[in-house]
Amino acid sequence: MQIINFLCADEQSKDLSDFARRVFRALNVTDGMERFSSNYVEERYFVGKVDGKRLMIAWSDKAGFDDLPYWISVEIEAGSDMFAHIDMLIKKTLPTVGMRIAKIENFSKKNMFRVDY
Repeated sequence: MQIINFLCADEQSKDLSDFARRVFRALNVTDGMERFSSNYVEERYFVGKVDGKRLMIAWSDKAGFDDLPYWISVEIEAGSDMFAHIDMLIKKTLPTVGMRIAKIENFSKKNMFRVDY
């Protein structure tokens, strides 16, 4: 399993649930729902499916990325060509609804870095 991670900002969203609703609408996410877990900031997150792949949205707590408070991750089978498809879908779609996004390479590792779109 591979995970593609993005950090985002959206001046039009007033909170996490508003951001999740806007992302779900923009990406045509299905089966969207709110979940609760102490593993996440504020102990809540949102999940759904984008093109059949599990998408998760939560607050980000990554130091050095304070300008991008929202975290989006998508789980994709290793070796799947869906990785490039999901990357392109998010890169092209979310900015059209006013969101700033950055793909995060090496997420949660010492050499983590961002690629702003």
